Amino acid sequence: MSNRQSAVVLSLVAALVAGTWGCAMRPESAPWDNHQRTIVAQPPAAMGHLTVETPEAGSPDNGEQPHERFFVYDQSGRYVDRFNNDVFLPIGLAPGKYSVVTRYACQNRKVQVEIREGCEAYIRLEDFKRAPAIE
Repeated sequence: MSNRQSAVVLSLVAALVAGTWGCAMRPESAPWDNHQRTIVAQPPAAMGHLTVETPEAGSPDNGEQPHERFFVYDQSGRYVDRFNNDVFLPIGLAPGKYSVVTRYACQNRKVQVEIREGCEAYIRLEDFKRAPAIE
C-alpha cells in the first residue's frame, strides 16, 4: 500500500472513531442550573386567517378537483407567497392589508383583503369575478 493510500485509510478510520465517540449519549440526569442562560417562550405573532375560493383548474385527479393557485402580495405590492389551493384551507397571515391574485376567466384578477388579528377573512369566487384584471 502506498503512503497516499495509507493516509486515506488512516483518515477514514480516524473519522469513524471520532464519529462513534462523538455520538450523544443520554446522561443520567440534567439538573436545573439557575446560573445558566434560559430561553424564555415568546408569545406567538399576531395572526389572522384567510381562506380563498379559486376556480377549478383541469380535470379531477384521484377524485379531487384541482383549483387555481393564488398569490399573496403585501400592501406595498411585494410578493409574499404562492398557495396551491386544491382544498380550501385557511392560511395564517400577520394582520395587515394584502392583495390576492388568481386566474379567473383567463385573466389575473386581484382582490384586496384586510387581515385582522384573531379573525378569518374569506374570498369567494364571486369576488374574483367582480375584481379588476391585472397584468
